[in-house]
Amino acid sequence: YKDALRTCLVEVCGIEPPPPPPEPTCEQLCAMSARKVLETCLANGGSAEECRAQYEQALRTCLLENCAVEPPPPPPDPTCEELCYRSAKEAFAACIESGGTEEACRLEYQEALRACLLDNCNVEPPPPPEPPLPCDEACSDRAAQFYDACLLNGGTPETCRTQADALLSLCLVRCGSLSSCENRCAVAAQIVLTGCALGGLPTEECRRLANVVLETCIQGCVPPDACDSECERLAALARDECIARGGSREECALASQDVLATCLRYCEGVPMPGCDVQCEDMAAALAARCAAAGLPVEYCETLKDRFLDACIAYHSENCSTEELAGMSMFMPFRRGDVNGDGAIDIADPIGLLQQLFAGRPMNRCEDALDANDDGAVNVADPICILAYLFGQNSLGLPAPFASAGQDPTSDALICQP
Repeated sequence: YKDALRTCLVEVCGIEPPPPPPEPTCEQLCAMSARKVLETCLANGGSAEECRAQYEQALRTCLLENCAVEPPPPPPDPTCEELCYRSAKEAFAACIESGGTEEACRLEYQEALRACLLDNCNVEPPPPPEPPLPCDEACSDRAAQFYDACLLNGGTPETCRTQADALLSLCLVRCGSLSSCENRCAVAAQIVLTGCALGGLPTEECRRLANVVLETCIQGCVPPDACDSECERLAALARDECIARGGSREECALASQDVLATCLRYCEGVPMPGCDVQCEDMAAALAARCAAAGLPVEYCETLKDRFLDACIAYHSENCSTEELAGMSMFMPFRRGDVNGDGAIDIADPIGLLQQLFAGRPMNRCEDALDANDDGAVNVADPICILAYLFGQNSLGLPAPFASAGQDPTSDALICQP
């Protein structure tokens, strides 16, 4: 049939048919065979855990006997601390499922974890670190400090207020579109990881300790409101701060509208510019307002330069944190997105199987590969993704799944850029 079809296409149609697809590799054949074992087991009423064990055994046997490939060893038994974290996480999920609030369930999680570690592991869990100051409060504090310092240095109340309000507006806009608290937590975890490594402790232990810091820090972060309502709140704060410093209602209403419009633009996906670009744009706008008021050009240029220096210094902490978070080993990720394309589809479990058994380089974001969030990357993870894709798990994968975020549970895995 194939020869006749090829001959007909070439001689009658003048078309060279495409070459036949390559034969599946030995590893792929083994994965297909093991998949049939899994499907048969499930069809016969076997439990998910029992069928997964049969799948893993069938895959291991096939790879050893037919492909001369030694599959990766099974993950080591979980430590006492890991079992406690899993138990506490199950208590949190059960609390949420029974209708508890996230705050109440988080307290239940912490109490269950502390009791388990003390009773079973003889370990005192680390106290949760103080959560970072909310972004909007930090912005208000720094704007107030700038205003006071400006007055002490001889600035007029109007000039100092205008600059303080401009700095506050830029800062609040960044608060509305960035996960400031999670960024700070990622930096804290990176500092712990680096310090632990410099101290000569084992890599696995350093990763686990850094992830504990990340988890407990994120627990203290207040979940942000919906982007548009958060922008409205920040705009109202800009207006109130402006009025408190002596601005007119009309002027402060305009400042509030600017914050709202800019913040909503970033909510819609417009890329956030760098801090230096934002400061340069605001400095140019202030210079233009100064010139429009009929003030001398030299004065306006001096005002522009001084504001630009103050703006860059004012935003240095936030912007440095953003840059450090972007270089840390705790990048935001979406669980199950093995190839990093932003979607969870059949390419992800296939890619993970190739990484586990066919020598394909492993994704640098280990957390994304840990589909079942058990703290290890193994054959159970592509099975978990397949179960979701084929409707056996309608709830989705563990967080962060709906969108990219930090891992809310501690383990020894990292997510490198």
